[in-house]
Amino acid sequence: MRGSGHGERIRGLIARDNSGRWLVVGDERERIVLLDIERNTSTDLFPAIRSVHDELYPLRPPSIAFDPSGTYLLYRRRVEQRLLLAVRHLESGAEQLVDPGSGDLLNAQWHRGGVWLRIEVVRGDQNGDGRVERPKASDSPWDGTCGVGSTSYLAGWSPDTITEHIAWATGQRVESEAATTFGDELLVREAGVTVAVSPSGARRALPLPPECRPIFGDAAHAQVIADCGGREQTLLQAFSGDKGRQIARIAHDLYATTVRSPRYLELDFLHDSRTRWLDLERRRLVDLRGPVIAAYGHHVLIVRSGFVVLLDVTKGSERILGRSQFWYHIRTVLGYDRHVLYGSWLVDLERGKLLAHIDATVHGVTSDGHLLVGTYEHALQWRHWKAVPHR
Repeated sequence: MRGSGHGERIRGLIARDNSGRWLVVGDERERIVLLDIERNTSTDLFPAIRSVHDELYPLRPPSIAFDPSGTYLLYRRRVEQRLLLAVRHLESGAEQLVDPGSGDLLNAQWHRGGVWLRIEVVRGDQNGDGRVERPKASDSPWDGTCGVGSTSYLAGWSPDTITEHIAWATGQRVESEAATTFGDELLVREAGVTVAVSPSGARRALPLPPECRPIFGDAAHAQVIADCGGREQTLLQAFSGDKGRQIARIAHDLYATTVRSPRYLELDFLHDSRTRWLDLERRRLVDLRGPVIAAYGHHVLIVRSGFVVLLDVTKGSERILGRSQFWYHIRTVLGYDRHVLYGSWLVDLERGKLLAHIDATVHGVTSDGHLLVGTYEHALQWRHWKAVPHR
């Protein structure tokens, strides 16, 4: 649905900003379009992109992404047969081109904070096996809802993949497989030393032990979270200056981190279905004892032992909403911030409150509690949830 209320057929949603004002969609005419819902305008981005299929079925999360503040859009643009990265200011339309260097550009993403970009390229035979190995295309679509807040620690898709980090405003480049940000600085490991690199290129060493790798820079609390556990285990420690404090030891390798709020960091571990949240303020680990369906602030919706549970992580309280009738990972969750619909449960995650059981077919949920109801054969309508059949 467009801001004017008129419908428009699309092949899929590629990216959206956190406010919901800006969308990037692929349409039926093989165009990739930037939509401004507030002003009801559209901009054709197709000349910058290889094809709609490449963005809906990419090798990695799409190289079309909004920065965390919703100020800029990152995407690929072809200039004289070269594939460059473009950083577009959404309000003015002004662009700055970023040269990813030689080789085949596989993927580009924002680092948390929007100052640095993470790119992956293939530049010849890196592992010396006599052939250039490129990732194989994925058979599964990616809905473009992840990227900025998530960091994966799995190995690259190809042994010939090179990972670099670029401060897009200055062009400063750092080659490192793993990196995280600390304010405007990039934290990397160089010869066993943790180094903070500024966008201007200035470097300073941080007093982390050689066995510790930084996984999260928490500038708000002036601390760096590090894993000091080695292989097949994770030993979380918080470092403030040259003082470290042990948080927890987990008998699994850390797989990924996701920023859920300024206070909470979500941690996922290999071969472990129990998601944990790190309370950055109190420096303690909270075991949610189940996979996360949706989260907002300090409220989390999870599935545990076949039941849907609403948690308040700060208070340590929980409420069982009912028995789940489906596997959590194959059921669509509608809504992405304050209001979410899971099955028939409509939940206000900001207040940690179950609003209602919805007795209607719903196709979308807005952050202010409006539901898109109706059938595709007839008119779809946005209605406040109180005006929709519920109990």
